Amino acid sequence: MNTSLRSLTFILFAALSLTAWADSRTQIADAAEKRIALVIGNSAYPGAPLKNPVNDARAIAAKLKSLGFEVIQRENVTLREMSRAITQFGERLGRGGTAGLVYYAGHGMQVRGKNFLIPVDAQITGETSVRSETIDVDTILEQLNNSPLNIVILDACRNNPFERRFRSVGGGLAQMDAPKGTLIAYATAPGKVASDGTGSNGLYTAELLKVLGEPNLKVEEVFKKTRVNVARATTDQQIPWEASSLTGDFYFRSGTKSQPSGARLESARVQAPDEIEQDFWNRIRDSQDAADFETYLKHYPQGRFVAEASLMARKLKPAQQASIKPEASGSGTPRTPGRAILGVSIQDVTEENAKAFGLPQASGALVVEVAKGGPAEAAGIAAGDIILKFNDQPIIKASDLPPLVGTSNAGAEVAIQAWRNGATKDFSAKLAAPPKEQRQRLSR
Repeated sequence: MNTSLRSLTFILFAALSLTAWADSRTQIADAAEKRIALVIGNSAYPGAPLKNPVNDARAIAAKLKSLGFEVIQRENVTLREMSRAITQFGERLGRGGTAGLVYYAGHGMQVRGKNFLIPVDAQITGETSVRSETIDVDTILEQLNNSPLNIVILDACRNNPFERRFRSVGGGLAQMDAPKGTLIAYATAPGKVASDGTGSNGLYTAELLKVLGEPNLKVEEVFKKTRVNVARATTDQQIPWEASSLTGDFYFRSGTKSQPSGARLESARVQAPDEIEQDFWNRIRDSQDAADFETYLKHYPQGRFVAEASLMARKLKPAQQASIKPEASGSGTPRTPGRAILGVSIQDVTEENAKAFGLPQASGALVVEVAKGGPAEAAGIAAGDIILKFNDQPIIKASDLPPLVGTSNAGAEVAIQAWRNGATKDFSAKLAAPPKEQRQRLSR
């Protein structure tokens, strides 16, 4: 082999080695990428409840998990719980996070050009109480200093009942400058408000969910597509908005690498099982047919959406009302007046429910719907809670609850113990009188 040929061989070998080394470094970098998200949904505001934030947070959390995020998820949090979650998020980012994401759905407000997120236990009486009762968005941005690329999504531009209490509060949220390496996304433009929505998700989050998983979309393109779809759906009445100072590219979901121009074979991306399940769920999640959810449960008995599917399957069938007429007394005569309602629809807890909710045994009354403006909603009870006790009386099956509610006095304060997020939670509810027509039937 002559000298020139040897030199060419060496150069080719070196080039191939460098290419292989570079590819391996890319694979290592991809494998080492650590995506961490904090997802919060606040709905249960006393006197000012919202319908969709908890649903929105659950859907976003599921989507982010399918996209490789480690998710810290919180629902209906108090000021202390919210502060702790933010601190926990910052600590995890500080342990090697390469991308951080914060999603918040719930009430938010601006005061003197600064934005604040409102916990469910906030007691806001005036401007001076805002800082002590809410979370300053700047507090969240400070936690993001620990990662090179960050995304903050604020679906907190809903109509805010607290805004009427003092003059310096503006509608919606205020415009903020995004720190270096950060993108801040808002459900609507600065100073504007967005509707809570009439479906199972708010409009902004529903449209965002549709595009989050699309492959090969830069993060800016994801939010642009979301903005276009929301604007079209509202005839430009709601236009999402972003502020960005990103210095690199980020993809929620990367597609397959492109083939060399001379390649003869084309590769097709095969969806992972969790992506197939997610697509299935996305198609049926807004269905009004119980059979769709029963089909999901049949195909995915251990799936990620078993709890939601079980609730919807039962909600779409005739539900047993906790406000039905009371049982007869032991003497055989109807119990008298003083009838009351709690305002929930309930079902028995099945073995499947118990497993999905982490309940030790199949007992209690599963709440499948909460009447708007009723005692249960005011107390903070939500669909998906499992009522275990009523005034210290154990609830073994759903039929145990109506007699206890119906024979109580309207206006009575009752203690309710329920199962939520893997633990018991205590509520205090003030029972209401039944509707006028029901009282007339009972008096006959």
